[in-house]
Amino acid sequence: MSKFELSRRKLLQGGAALGAVGLTSGILPIRSALAAPLTIGIVYVGPRDDFGWNQAHAV
Repeated sequence: MSKFELSRRKLLQGGAALGAVGLTSGILPIRSALAAPLTIGIVYVGPRDDFGWNQAHAV
């Protein structure tokens, strides 16, 4: 008898992969429930002594 091991990391990776496939392929009905296009934001983290300067100031 073989021992089947499922680590937490493998479980999370599998869940993320399943969710990504479902959202991109339209298999799951979640895609039709989205009313607006997906917006992704990026947080820029700078040094502690930058006095509040961020990428929005770099025009």
